[in-house]
Parts: sequence; structure tokens; C-alpha cells
Amino acid sequence: MDAWVIAVIIVLLVIGVVAFAATRSRRSKGGGRQLKERFGSEYDRVVERSNDRTEAERELQRRVERHEQLDIRDLSTEQRDHYVTAWRDVQRRFVDDPEGTLGEADRLITSAMRDRGYPTEHFEQKVDDLSVEHADTVNAYREAHAIADRHEREGVSTDDLRVAMQRFREIFEDIVGTHAA
Repeated sequence: MDAWVIAVIIVLLVIGVVAFAATRSRRSKGGGRQLKERFGSEYDRVVERSNDRTEAERELQRRVERHEQLDIRDLSTEQRDHYVTAWRDVQRRFVDDPEGTLGEADRLITSAMRDRGYPTEHFEQKVDDLSVEHADTVNAYREAHAIADRHEREGVSTDDLRVAMQRFREIFEDIVGTHAA
């Protein structure tokens, strides 16, 4: 084979590798931008937690892929009405029993998640699954759950219980798809 043919082949291979790398880099950056837009502050939280943007984006992409495998559905009108009524009842009883209603609120959210098709066995998996469609309110769920856990261990003030109920309401309304207040 002539030297010029080998040189042309090498140049074409180099151009191909450079084009492939540039396309992959653009796709990766675009994917990161799409993930950031989709997950918002959850994107920042995962990046900060992992200290590696690429690994964080892989984690978020795994969440999206897992979510696509789930059979997530909207609640029927009857289910939604049931949950709104139940939530109003929990809120009404909060004044007299803030500690008891906190657990009820969490169980109501879990029940609504289950009826929508979300797996509900493990808290961290629940928030990961919710973060795909409910990125704006999933942190409220984390905060409410943390207050409830802290309350079980050491007790918290009534004001902390009120904050937890407000945060539970944020995620509840997002999951159920209506304002319950």
C-alpha cells in the first residue's frame, strides 16, 4: 500500500475519533443540562453529595431509567377526593394532636404514592423515585421526614412539628395533584 494511502487513512481515522469525541462531549454536556433542568435543586444536591458531576449525572440518569420502568399513573377523581378529605381531617386534628397526626400525614403520603404506582418500601428509594417527577417538592419530603425521625428519637418543638406538617403538605399536594388546604 502506498504511503499516501496510509496517510489518508490515518487522517480519516483521526478526524473520525475527534468527531466522535466532540459529539460525545456535546451529548454529555447536553444531557447534564437536561438533567439539571429536570431535577433543579435535586441535581445540585446529588452533585454536591457525590463530589463528582459525572457520577451524579449517572445516578440521576439511573433514576430516570428506573422511573420509566414503573407503572406510575394519576389518581382517579374518587381517589384524589378521598385523599384530599383525609388530608383535611389530619390537618384539622393537628391542633389537638400534633405528634399523632405527623405519622398519619406520612402514612397518607405513602398510601397515595402506592396508589399512583410508586414502590414504597424504603424511604431513600421513595425519594429517589419521587425526585424524577417531583423534584421541586422532594426536598420538603426529606425535611419533614427528618423532623419526624428526630421527634421519635429526642422530641422536637410544636413549631418543628408544624414545619414538618407544612413540608408534608407540599409533597402531598404534588403527589395527589391538587391543593388540599
